[in-house]
Amino acid sequence: MQPRDFNAIFSSNLNYFLEKQGHTQADLAKYVGVSTAAVNTWCKGIKTPRMDKTDKICAFLQIKRSDLFDERTVPDPSAIPDPARPVSAALTEREAEHLRRYRYIDEEGRKWVDATLDREYDRCAAEKGNASIA
Repeated sequence: MQPRDFNAIFSSNLNYFLEKQGHTQADLAKYVGVSTAAVNTWCKGIKTPRMDKTDKICAFLQIKRSDLFDERTVPDPSAIPDPARPVSAALTEREAEHLRRYRYIDEEGRKWVDATLDREYDRCAAEKGNASIA
């Protein structure tokens, strides 16, 4: 495969996931710690990032490396968190990361997280004498 073809595949997949998840190039640049100009070169297929940056991109988009590097007509839709449930700007970065990870795990994992969250919420509410918000 020619470098140009490789860059085009990466670019196509990156743009697809950014658009599908409602992220901008500036969002990605901030998360990865690079300039928006660098992200723009990736999105245009001029260059591809180093592997350490690729791993940060994957963490940000909650996808696998293969979702960026493998040629496909349409990237795997099961790798895309539900865009109909946007993360609120009022959340801290830590809270937003919890939501991104929650959306990535399977149904069994979500059941475990939900049960733990319910149990901990009830414990804290009881300690503080607060009524449940659920």
